[in-house]
Amino acid sequence: MTDQNANDIWAEMDVLRTPRPNGSRALRCIVDAVDAWLAGQGIAGQSHAFTLRPFSMEILGLWLLLGGLLLILALAIRRGEVALLVILGLVAVLVLETRFLRPTVTALVRRPARNLVVAFPAPTPRREVILCAHLDSKTELLDHERRQRLLDSGPAAMALGVAGALFLSIAPLLRSEMAAELAYYMNLFLGIGPAAVYALSMGANLAAGRLRRRPSSGAVDNGGAVVVLLDLARRLQRGEIPLQHTAVTLLFTVGEEAQMQGALAYVRDRDDWPLPVQVVNLEIVGQNGSYALWVEDGTAMRTLDADADLNDALARAVQAETGDRPTFAESINSDAFAFLRRGLPAATLGSLDRELGEADLHGPLDHADRIEPARLAQTADILTHFLLAHDVNPLP
Repeated sequence: MTDQNANDIWAEMDVLRTPRPNGSRALRCIVDAVDAWLAGQGIAGQSHAFTLRPFSMEILGLWLLLGGLLLILALAIRRGEVALLVILGLVAVLVLETRFLRPTVTALVRRPARNLVVAFPAPTPRREVILCAHLDSKTELLDHERRQRLLDSGPAAMALGVAGALFLSIAPLLRSEMAAELAYYMNLFLGIGPAAVYALSMGANLAAGRLRRRPSSGAVDNGGAVVVLLDLARRLQRGEIPLQHTAVTLLFTVGEEAQMQGALAYVRDRDDWPLPVQVVNLEIVGQNGSYALWVEDGTAMRTLDADADLNDALARAVQAETGDRPTFAESINSDAFAFLRRGLPAATLGSLDRELGEADLHGPLDHADRIEPARLAQTADILTHFLLAHDVNPLP
């Protein structure tokens, strides 16, 4: 068994620096590679099999593109009732998919997939800490910050579209050519038109990401986090983190970039929760700026508060290892949401780029040069400190 640290693992696991979107052979290869690395270290991992909808974001994008084109057609033929049906269809699917996590059009394509789970029991267990990172990557036309600004305009655009469609529907009843022309031009600029632009823009962002000539390498989001978990697995296996009361579960998920499907499936399928559980999710670690913790986590239509006590404990561990307090960022979409939704305390730890912050991910600027290998080892030290401090503290 070789004595590796995070720097060595990062250098060895080049699959963590290559694109691996959901549904791809590359993603299956990285799951196999991580599984093989664990086995090579004498660490027994288990597979959690589930059914993945690998192209859910792309299918939602195509749904939006189709809706946008139909809205343009409805506006061109001046049929408000058609526009209203299209908008209601768009909203219904988006709400079901992103607010209630109910598959609709995204269920058209399904594939078998697996998460990897590694359990380290404690001699006298009183709690369980789940440490989580995702294996998949994603490429979009917009990074997640710009996408969020577009998402924020969605409710207003859809509301304008509904109002415009209703107005266009009743305009012929006024039996006035001027009223009909007014309804058309108001819809062009203030009603159905903006709704169509929103649908086409968001649809193109989601559907066309895989067509980019320079995709995201997935190094920052989220290869570095996987390396940290592998380093922690090695430390736990070798007895370098002597825990008496804390059972540790390492969870490597797929489908995070497709609406957290892997983590949601793990939470749904796990029947046995014998101990109080706390979850630390890792995202965008290894960058050269400050460490970060997020206060909210969720989807485009629903966010939940991260656990404040867990964030405080992680902040203390960051300060103890680095001398600096982490940044508290506003909101993130991550696997932690799957646990928060179940009512389990969860928080997400990451790091920021000094120049880019948490921007320019999901595109070509997510590349290996953004990762500082020494920061990966430091992140593993922070989590080691957190686990050891957690182990001697009484449960809240």
